[in-house]
Amino acid sequence: MIVQVKGKDVFISCKNTDEHGVQTRDAEIAAQVYDFLTGKGLNVFLSTFTLEQLGASAYTREIDSALESATVLLAIGTSAHHLKSEWVRYEWDSFSNAIRSGSKPNGRVFTYIEGMPITALPWALRHTQTFVHGKDPLERLYNFISKALRPLAEQREREEKELLERELGVERGEAERSPEIPKMVSSVPSKPSEAEHVTTPPLSSGGTGDKSLSKQVIAFLAVATVLVVTGLIYLATKPSKLPPPQPAPIAAVTPGPPAIATPTAEEKARSTPEVAVKPTAQPTASMAMAIPSPSISATPTPQPTTPSPTPSAAESLAQAKSYLDAKDFAKALPLLQKAADAGDTDAMLNLGWLYANGYGGGQDFGKSREWYQKAADAGKTDARRNLGWLYANGYGGFTDFDKAREWYQKAADAGNTDAMLNLGELYANGDGGGQDFGKAREWYQKAADAGNTDAMLNLGGLYEVGKGVAQDYRKARELYRKAADAGNTDGMDKLGGLYANGKGVAQDYRKAREWYQKAADAGNADAMQNLGWLYEDGKGVAQDFNKASEWQQKAAKAFVSKP
Repeated sequence: MIVQVKGKDVFISCKNTDEHGVQTRDAEIAAQVYDFLTGKGLNVFLSTFTLEQLGASAYTREIDSALESATVLLAIGTSAHHLKSEWVRYEWDSFSNAIRSGSKPNGRVFTYIEGMPITALPWALRHTQTFVHGKDPLERLYNFISKALRPLAEQREREEKELLERELGVERGEAERSPEIPKMVSSVPSKPSEAEHVTTPPLSSGGTGDKSLSKQVIAFLAVATVLVVTGLIYLATKPSKLPPPQPAPIAAVTPGPPAIATPTAEEKARSTPEVAVKPTAQPTASMAMAIPSPSISATPTPQPTTPSPTPSAAESLAQAKSYLDAKDFAKALPLLQKAADAGDTDAMLNLGWLYANGYGGGQDFGKSREWYQKAADAGKTDARRNLGWLYANGYGGFTDFDKAREWYQKAADAGNTDAMLNLGELYANGDGGGQDFGKAREWYQKAADAGNTDAMLNLGGLYEVGKGVAQDYRKARELYRKAADAGNTDGMDKLGGLYANGKGVAQDYRKAREWYQKAADAGNADAMQNLGWLYEDGKGVAQDFNKASEWQQKAAKAFVSKP
């Protein structure tokens, strides 16, 4: 039985390259498993194949999307070190947390290993169904995966059956409501001749023979109609038994640094030490459905004012500001519309923000782009940056990195530090052109010098991995510390990672725990996860599986609630 569900059935997690950029044995095994499972008709996600066809400019977004849709995660490893590497551990641990939190009630994690004992597995993986490469046939692995996928397939069948029954119920109701076929009765029925004589069915006990015959005709027509409709519905909904077509691979993406705010393909290499931190999943200063609301005035008004019967444009703007402060977006929207129509650029900017986030109404990136464009054309710097972000992410139209760079540049030239950060990300990721870590460093440096803490993180990431600059852990630590002291919880988390991994400092799990704790207490999901790992492994703290589970569950909830 080929079980086919929407999205990705199986997510394969493995360490692709070692610290020298050489393909690992794990990746070779993963490719074999991928070929086998896709040949069985399953929809499998493996980053080295799947993301190459997508063009992995938004690497983490695709990873998270595949993790969310998958029902089974298969962790493949040849050593505990590889299974605990940053991205591999993030993937299987996030998936396990989703199962524990109840957001994946049918989710299953399987482990597939070679050259290592089961006792060497990370604690959280020791309790999973484990297969040994070369000992357990791949057919057995497929059988387990197929069984794990069956509840979703059965649920889908139930939904299709319910839909079919509803359709049939409608058809039966229409047939019952149809008027009875009128009977043509002669005044004196004639007796049929011998040649014409036929045997009539027995009369029902409910009335005359004519009525019984009429009802049988109606019943026959109703049944025939139901059968025809049933057949058509079956043909329309019958799933194809053909396996999904396999796309031809394209050239791999050039590696990029893991600390970039929009993760690059360097993260695809996933070469990290034992205790590690997940790179930021979205452009850290981007709108991402939560851009800080562009302020209209410096003085917030806690409660909305009562609007006058016919407010002027200026009055509309003032009233809209009070509603924005009170987070009553539905009332703010029409007032902003009036002020924007009158030419106020602050109102245009705020309208773009409301539409982008779906506040006060449905999310509409087309209208968001329209109002940002008007405000940008009128010289509004924040609108230029936000317009660039829409182009970079393809919201409200097609992705256009050239347009994104154009608007980021205009905003950056006017002093917008978020635009400087975004320009650095474009160059670091090679979006719209070749990767240029030198230019990425320049823009990160400008934004960091202007106080942008996310730029400090990204610049620190370049120094940590040695992209566009000579590798310098001391400089990376300085930048992370500066961001952390400014209240950036990702900076605290990054500092914890340096101490946990002994990068540029003596390995110190106690200090790592301190920084993870600070960030976790401030709500940082990655730090919660890292803190849970320390408790699980007993590093810097007494080993405590209950606390490990507690922090991992907190991390799962925090990841789910992320905008």
